[in-house]
This record gives sequence, structure tokens and C-alpha cells, in this order.
Amino acid sequence: RQQGSHNKKQQETMNRFSVVFLLFTAIVLATSRLTRESYPYCKASLETSDKPVPPTPSHSLSLLQVIIRHGDRTPQNGLTNPFLEPSPTWKCNLNTMNKPSTSVNKQEKVNRLFRVVYEEDKELLKGNCMYGQLSDIGYSQHLALGRNLREFYSSTGLIDINSLKVRSTNVYRTLQSGMTFLTGMFPESNANITEIVKITTRDKETDNMTPGISSCISWRAELDKYYKAQAWIDYHKNASYVNFVQSLQKKFGVTQLPDLYNFFDEYSARVCHGFALPSAVSDEDFKRIKEIATWEWNYSLYPKSLGKLGMGRFISDLLDNLLQFESGASKTKMYLYSGHDSTIAPLLAALGLYDGVWPPYASHMQVEIWSISGKNIQIGIRSNGKSIYLPQCRSYFCKLSQVKQWWSSMIPTKEECNKV
Repeated sequence: RQQGSHNKKQQETMNRFSVVFLLFTAIVLATSRLTRESYPYCKASLETSDKPVPPTPSHSLSLLQVIIRHGDRTPQNGLTNPFLEPSPTWKCNLNTMNKPSTSVNKQEKVNRLFRVVYEEDKELLKGNCMYGQLSDIGYSQHLALGRNLREFYSSTGLIDINSLKVRSTNVYRTLQSGMTFLTGMFPESNANITEIVKITTRDKETDNMTPGISSCISWRAELDKYYKAQAWIDYHKNASYVNFVQSLQKKFGVTQLPDLYNFFDEYSARVCHGFALPSAVSDEDFKRIKEIATWEWNYSLYPKSLGKLGMGRFISDLLDNLLQFESGASKTKMYLYSGHDSTIAPLLAALGLYDGVWPPYASHMQVEIWSISGKNIQIGIRSNGKSIYLPQCRSYFCKLSQVKQWWSSMIPTKEECNKV
């Protein structure tokens, strides 16, 4: 009987251990699952310090150039079944009220505005959202970012909506992100007057805020060379890559997959909205998809030749703003550029400052121009709340003469851009 009693107690102990172990495992799995809060891609960091730090106590901030990525959005690449199920329903309350106008500079009295919304369940996405639409979350992100930078730069004297120039890519989500950011940074006046803020844009075929043939015709040909290079071929022949792709094909029951970036885009948007991944996709699958998509994207960012051809024309615009300040030709105190991840990452990469981390929604980059009464000009760069060390100058600040030499070397000639 004693042996039986001992065995019974041992079994009870093992049962209790099994229950505790299963509970512990469940907790670990639950806490390791991807969520909006645990996935850094969903939201960029804000400024956490009280104010910017000058190169010397005698310097004051004289000019600010801010480059932003749009906020959280819906998927944009149109994955279809069998890669979606269960497919979530996307709800978008965000809209824009406006009216047509034939005036560019004149103040107008506004008595009527028009609101355009997408019809419920008539879109390609379930719900009332279009592909790549700025979400309510994205709106909140840029409202918070605008307020955050207003507070951060409040002591500089640059927060003046009358000394502002704004440019956006001609995409609805970047236009809305820019508007929302400005609403946060420059709160609307209570006066009985309609403020009109001009946002300039460019045709997609001439815009230089993202890499492409609009910046340089030869950019595409140069990119194709890298896609034929041995490093690209070896990566996609590696057993780890091949086995993973084959495992996804088996899970989805297909013989060919779309570009893995499309999976990364679709599933990142889901995670950032708290939607479940498709039943065939585990968290580990998604992490591997992100790893591959990031490697492929970064591969096209690091070559200096691609940075020069892809972003050199935009760097030229930023440099022109510095030179106009230096000469006194411009009284503008702040420039805002509203773009994409494909604005910020290629720009940082072209300047040799990219850390390889995909820019989250609402990422922001500031080029600060400090001076002493317009002289002794120094430039600092911040990205997502942190000052960037500038190896070209071995400091967190560069003299304007150094920046001229550095950035000028990144601007392609007409001959270089037209080479096919």
C-alpha cells in the first residue's frame, strides 16, 4: 500500500507540473505573438528630450527641413486568395474636405466644402477603404508627431506657419499625412478667418522624392545590374531561402508565390491593426518574410551608385535650401517634405547614414541648420528622435562647407542620369 501511495503522490506531482508547464508555455507563446505594440514597424519613435542641442551655446536654430513618411495605412499591393484567408474588414473614417479653386495664391472665402468617401463593401479590400489609404491610426500618429515637434522646437522661434514651404508626393496618403502633421505643429487659429496652406507637388514622372526613372533614367539600368549580380543570385539559391519559399508554397497549395514584399506589406498592415495573420501563416513565417523582404530592399539601397542616381536630385533640392539661407535669398524658416519609406531610407542610405532598419510608419528626419547671426553655419541631422553621428565630419555636426562638398558629390550630372 505504501508503494501505491507513493506512486499516486508522484503522479499527482507530475500532473501539477504538467499543468504549470502548459500554463507557462501558453503565457510565453501569448507574450511572444506579434502585436501592434511589440512590432516596431507600426510606429516611429517621437522626440523624447526637451529641446534640440546646439553645436555651441552661441548657436541658434535658423532653418529646419523635415522629411516624413506617411502614417499607418491599409495594404497597398493587392494580394489575392489563397494568401489572405481569413480576410479582415478594413474600416476607414478618415477623409478630406475640400473644394476646387482656380486661384493659386489668393485668399478665398469658403462657405462650402466637399467630402469624398469610399463606398462600403464596394472596394477591393473588404470594408470601405482603398488600397494604401491613410488610416485613422495614421492620422493620429501625424497629429501626435506634429505636436511633439512643435514642443521640441518651441524655443527656437521657427514655429511660424507664415515662413513655411510644404511639398508632398502626389499620393493621397502623403498629402493627408502632411496636412495632419501641420495641424499638429501649427494649431488652427480661433480667429474668424480661413487659413490656406499651400502644398506643392509634382507629377509622378518628374518627382524626385523617391528613387526611379523620374529622378534618373539610368537608375533603372543600374539597379538591373545589381539584380543580375552574384550576391543576389546566391541569396536566392541558398537552401534556407529555397526551403522557406517551398514551405510557403506547400502551405498555400500553389507552385509559385508573388513577390515576398507583397506578403510583408499585407501582413504588416494586419499586425499594426490588430488583425490576425492568415491561418496558414505563423508568426515565425511572418518574421522570416520580413527578414527576406528587408534584405532584398536594403540590397538596392546600399550601393553608392544607386544612391546617387536615385536620390541625388532630391539631395540637390535640400542643398539648394541651405545655400539660399546662406545667401539670404530665402526667408523660409521651415521646409516640410511628406513622402514614403522609399523617401527616408534611400535618402539616409545615399548619405551613408542608413542603419538597415525599415522606416516605421510616421518616420521623420530633420535637417537642422544652426548659425550665429547667419554665420558659422553648422548642420545636424536627426532621425526618429535621435541625433545621427555624421562620420563624414566625425561629429554630430558638419560645417556648411563640409556639407556642400559631401552633398554635391551625390548629385548626378545630366550625362550620368541620361546614360542607358
